[in-house]
Amino acid sequence: MSVKHYDSEQKKWVIFPGTVGAPGKDAYTIAQENGYEGTKEDYTQALVDLPVVLDKIRNADTAPTQNSENLVISGGT
Repeated sequence: MSVKHYDSEQKKWVIFPGTVGAPGKDAYTIAQENGYEGTKEDYTQALVDLPVVLDKIRNADTAPTQNSENLVISGGT
């Protein structure tokens, strides 16, 4: 969610730097600021894979198993 405030000098609403939607920052840069250490290619691939992983989690048997806590880490397999 972006956070806006009214800048009386510019006489317009502006997005606070560092929030989602702020100019000059992409999702990868924000992820790095929050501790992500992988490459941009790895990050992009993770985003591409995310819908598949979430679908597998949604459709997984809900009975607790030893491996269920590792479902997200393993890519949903």
